[in-house]
Amino acid sequence: MASDEPGQQAVIDAAIGRLKGEPGPLLLVLHAVQDALGHIPPAAVPQIAAGLNLSRAEVHGVVTFYHYFRSHPPGRTTLEICRAEACQAVGGAALAEHARRQLGVDFHASRPTGRSRSRRSTASATAPAGPRSASAASCTAA
Repeated sequence: MASDEPGQQAVIDAAIGRLKGEPGPLLLVLHAVQDALGHIPPAAVPQIAAGLNLSRAEVHGVVTFYHYFRSHPPGRTTLEICRAEACQAVGGAALAEHARRQLGVDFHASRPTGRSRSRRSTASATAPAGPRSASAASCTAA
């Protein structure tokens, strides 16, 4: 079973063709597909599995294990909040709760308008400085 749209099929096939010779190509292909499409459509899982000679379960397991990968298009603006222990110790939980209240959505969910979404992030290079949030191309201290 291939991806739903012919354009998506071509993007997925190109990523597989370009990366399948690399060591451990699954993560590389998934990143390439998400970079090109904004998400990894569920219908792409069998196509990627077949192209890399993996089971659908292996591909699905990787897509659902890593919080970075999305199965649905993201909101226009994505807010990431560090949830690592160091950030939690200096106010990260309060920042996360404030963001949830203001956006009206929980982590990994989009507002009904599709305009914004929040997601958890873990340990960044700035974690010792306290909780950070990133939105679009900016990063600000909370």
